[in-house]
Amino acid sequence: MSQTPLSPTIKQNSLRDKKNNLYSHLEKSFEEYGETWQSFYPGLSFSFFINHFYEYCGNRFPRDSFFNQWFGGLIELKWKRYSSLLDLGKPLSYITKSGYFFETEFYVDERVLIPRFETEVLLEEIIKELNQLDKKSQQVIEMAEVGVGPGTLSLSVAQLNYKNGLNIVAGDLSQDALDVCRLNLFRLGFSIPNKNRVSLICSDRLAKMKGSYDLIYSNPPYIKRQGDLEDVHNNVVKNEPEVALFLEDEEYENWFQLFFEQVNTCLKEGGLFLMEGHEKHLQSLLKKIKETFSCEGSVIQDLNGRDRLLKIRKING
Repeated sequence: MSQTPLSPTIKQNSLRDKKNNLYSHLEKSFEEYGETWQSFYPGLSFSFFINHFYEYCGNRFPRDSFFNQWFGGLIELKWKRYSSLLDLGKPLSYITKSGYFFETEFYVDERVLIPRFETEVLLEEIIKELNQLDKKSQQVIEMAEVGVGPGTLSLSVAQLNYKNGLNIVAGDLSQDALDVCRLNLFRLGFSIPNKNRVSLICSDRLAKMKGSYDLIYSNPPYIKRQGDLEDVHNNVVKNEPEVALFLEDEEYENWFQLFFEQVNTCLKEGGLFLMEGHEKHLQSLLKKIKETFSCEGSVIQDLNGRDRLLKIRKING
């Protein structure tokens, strides 16, 4: 569908000709198929498209040898594969096996959700709390994450430097997700201070994460499978792992009730709980958690003014 033939009118002798030929080829392809691709990837621009293709080829900053390969057949084969994936609507991060979050590149594939910039609001709140704890605490800060996925939150935090260090216990129900997170932990290990520790555990919410934590944070599945489905882009439903996205409508209330009870058990007095959620349900979940244990809190909005997360402080009951 998208494999526009190379133009026979452009000479292929000089390096400049080769660069122009490839650029022209990609430009014509985008002109012809860009509208279709944008239905899968809203906001896709030509500049992003061409840079993403270079990244897919392993040449984020292409050198002369890259353009020479184009006419040797290797890059042309990669283009055919790349364009076929675009035609299928495969998420861009899954094509390149990479996603960016808080200035860090993470390995991602179909086993985990793609990192999204909206979740950086949650990370910012985590960092605010850590900064306060670092000022007043003389001990290692104890932290737990529920639903670690590829590790975007916990591994971003683990790279930060606090005087007494961090002990992060990161859990996920999916062993596949933990395998991806373990790979990212290995790749980013050189940038994590020695006094910080990250432990991975397979756990349904906090069931196996015994301990007492200063901070618990989570980006859990929070979309009702039937009731909220119309709010989710079809490309997300088609490609990203259901277990990280959806809860059955009839199980929704009980799922969070049990989760909040576990938070009450594991969170220290004065500790903070942060959780991303669906804008339709955060107010009702705020009411539910206040009924579950003694706490004070509010709903935090994102940069678009939409309800994004719960911020809950446990108080003496």
